[in-house]
Amino acid sequence: MEDKTYDRKNLMIPQLSVSKTKLVYAEALLKVKINHIFDKKLGKTNWSIKSRDNVK
Repeated sequence: MEDKTYDRKNLMIPQLSVSKTKLVYAEALLKVKINHIFDKKLGKTNWSIKSRDNVK
């Protein structure tokens, strides 16, 4: 089986289903791609942070 970024670790209880986890990764990828739209005028994005209360 090929490893995916959303694969589960042993002995860990996931907070999201696999389908919801895929959506979270898709959201992050979309944000990165949207940031590129503004690169020419505003400069390259150096970093982007999202923080959630229930995730470390």
